[in-house]
Amino acid sequence: MDIVFFVLVLLVAAGGAWFLVRRRASGPATVDFAAMQWQAFESRLSDHFWRSGYHVEKIDESDADLRLTREGKTWYVNAKYWDAGHVGAEPVRQVMQRVAGEDAAGGFVVTSGQFTADARQLAARAEIELIEGSALAEALARRG
Repeated sequence: MDIVFFVLVLLVAAGGAWFLVRRRASGPATVDFAAMQWQAFESRLSDHFWRSGYHVEKIDESDADLRLTREGKTWYVNAKYWDAGHVGAEPVRQVMQRVAGEDAAGGFVVTSGQFTADARQLAARAEIELIEGSALAEALARRG
């Protein structure tokens, strides 16, 4: 009986070690935005903010897709899931107006792509956080 238990423990340990080695060998997980539908993108984004400690409410309005709350403060998120290229300053302007109108703590503009220089400059002046596709993919891959 003792030998059977020992062999069983050895097999489980070997299987676990093999799984860890194979997982490391395959490299870090990646997120393929091109293969995602808009709803999946928004869902992953909601989950990302929830895991970051925010209460997430889907609002799907023209200037914001999500309302985040934490410790009595509110933030707005404008999510831009665009296959092509670069997101300009307009979504940043929209979030700025929403933040000002609601007296919110701040805002985020998130894209599966990249931001233009104009968008970056406006966001820096307004303290709106920009999250580009590469940084978002890395964050989502880390959280699984």
